[in-house]
Amino acid sequence: MAVGPQGACIKTVRFNGLEPQVCIADVIDKIAGGWPAARGDQLMSWNWRPSERDVAQAA
Repeated sequence: MAVGPQGACIKTVRFNGLEPQVCIADVIDKIAGGWPAARGDQLMSWNWRPSERDVAQAA
């Protein structure tokens, strides 16, 4: 079964032990908020860490 780009992204996020909805929403927020392109590697699922806001919402 072929997986498109969105499915591959979700599978990669899950593979890294993250909740896809939280991770992807945070990455989109950061990009929309002007995240510097030079720090784009920090948004990859293997480097992504939840922000304090994400942790507070989960509690």
